[in-house]
Amino acid sequence: MRRFLRVALLVATGGLLLLAGPLPAAPSPGVPTTGAESAAEPGPEPESAVRRKPGLQTKPLYWRVLMPDLDRALSRGDISGAEALLARLDALGAPQGQLVGRRIRLARLRGDEQQAVDLSRRGLLASPASIKLRRELARSLIALERVEEAADVLDELIAMSSDRRPAVTSAVRQWREAGFPERALALCDRERLEHPPADHLDRQRAACLIELDRIEEGAVVLAGELAIRPLNLPLVRGELSRVLRDPDRIGRAADALDAVPDQAAAVRLLRADLALRLGDADRAEAAVAPLVADPRAAIFLLENVSVALREAPLIESPEARAATVRWLLAMLEGLADGGGLTPGRVPRTLDLLARAAVMALDLDFPGDDPEAAVDRLERALERVRLGNPGSGHLYTAQIALARYDREVLRRPERAAKRLQRLLTDLDLPIEGVALARLAWGECRLAAGDTAGARRSLAELAADPDHRDAAGVAHFILGRLDLAQGHWDGARDRFASVALDAPDSDVANDALDLGLLAAEALDGGVARPLMDLYSRSVGFALTADPESRRAVLAEMVGTEHSAAGEAADGGSNPLIERGLYELAGLLGDAGDIAGALVQCDRIVRDHPAGSYAAPALALEGELLQRAGRPAEARTSWERLLLQYPDYIFADEIRDHLRSLP
Repeated sequence: MRRFLRVALLVATGGLLLLAGPLPAAPSPGVPTTGAESAAEPGPEPESAVRRKPGLQTKPLYWRVLMPDLDRALSRGDISGAEALLARLDALGAPQGQLVGRRIRLARLRGDEQQAVDLSRRGLLASPASIKLRRELARSLIALERVEEAADVLDELIAMSSDRRPAVTSAVRQWREAGFPERALALCDRERLEHPPADHLDRQRAACLIELDRIEEGAVVLAGELAIRPLNLPLVRGELSRVLRDPDRIGRAADALDAVPDQAAAVRLLRADLALRLGDADRAEAAVAPLVADPRAAIFLLENVSVALREAPLIESPEARAATVRWLLAMLEGLADGGGLTPGRVPRTLDLLARAAVMALDLDFPGDDPEAAVDRLERALERVRLGNPGSGHLYTAQIALARYDREVLRRPERAAKRLQRLLTDLDLPIEGVALARLAWGECRLAAGDTAGARRSLAELAADPDHRDAAGVAHFILGRLDLAQGHWDGARDRFASVALDAPDSDVANDALDLGLLAAEALDGGVARPLMDLYSRSVGFALTADPESRRAVLAEMVGTEHSAAGEAADGGSNPLIERGLYELAGLLGDAGDIAGALVQCDRIVRDHPAGSYAAPALALEGELLQRAGRPAEARTSWERLLLQYPDYIFADEIRDHLRSLP
């Protein structure tokens, strides 16, 4: 009997151990154990282990995993997804204090501001000290046009804030964003009376005055703000760019600032900024002319010029952009030649001048008198060469100037001479030598010296020390072979570029052109069609866009003839490429409507071809350039939907984010 009880006890103990889990590992020999260690209960499992197990939704902290998903759903405007996630979070026992703000956001997504008010008030009963909930309550009350109630809530928020200044600033911004500048101005004035000195609100007060069309008063207030706090100039410029968009209102503000006596440097720079927005470079230069020779003000001017240099490509108005470029060149030339800068700051100024020259050519600075503009840039770059021969932007600017001389002014001989002088400059960096040799070969091609160009480009292509430039040289030589009818040589060169330098800028073009040359040799492309395209390549090498457009128009006009049909009856890649290149040339010539017609032909007639996605991308760029952002958005969204694997899809998304 006693033996039976012992067996039963062992069985029962084993069952309990099985339920409890595996036994702990036996201690290593020679390692003593204490009674406390042997009797200690197992600790809680780490959260990572909990998340990996089945039954995850029953764990007490799982709501933390779902909270970011809820925030993403709210950011996307996904109402149904957010509702489902909130229901799961409630079931998991997530703290209601962390959900109330998200419930308010969901109510706003539904357009139910009254529910947002009710949720805010219930949240304040549980957390009466919450500044955020009071701000949300005021926002919803303003949306419901219960303005007096909102004013009381904002007053309570300001009174209970530990730091009054940011609370008042936030309340002013909330009134302005809701479209009540008079309320925001009253709050600023009350704060100035009750808590002097409240001059930290000058910028906000000036913005309110301008929004109420009291522009002259607002400009005077801003002048006082900048006289005390000149480093607030970027904030003031940003504020004015939001509240002043109409040219007449900008002009009124500029006139008011011109009349302010004893102007500080920051005020003069603000005057210049307003003049540039009006496209008046001369007025902007006159506003800051006294700063150039002032040693202290010249440093401040240089720092703001460097900021304007970075911002200039983002300016939307062509007139304002051109005026900004002219002003930048004038300021940098003045600071470098006879300004109040110390000698140690002059090299940096000259480097910025070279950078401004490159940007001037990119942004079509020359305008109505390109030859005079090029002469001015030549003098500026010569000043840079004498004062800062090691400038990283000097050789880039000289090559860009030579390219402009070759392609726009049609002076390839002069451009080649400039590059030849550059190649004899002993201060030219190593990386600039290859680029200059490359541009020199292109200029000799444009001048009609194909033999000399082929010789110099072949030398560069064989140079093992400049692999990137050598790949581009091979690409140019391949195009020359194509233009001269040597399709087999062109095919081999394009293949070598695509295989040896797959990451280069010309690799994709080399692959496309190599395939075209191979198809032409195999009879896959009709010879008359290939002859026309070869002629267009020749005109591209000699920088003759008019002749190139005419040949491409003739080529794509044969699309429905026997010469334009692919051998297998499918889409002809040469016709697609011709349409795409013609669209780009028409867009560059200002014929946006004609370019859009060619893009539409590609997308409509060749939707499965290689150029449908690039055509939609180009269509969006053309529409944006024409001031039609809504249509540009439609084209780019269509591209992402129809061709999600487009190689430059990320750039298209960046374009979409930049649209208003």
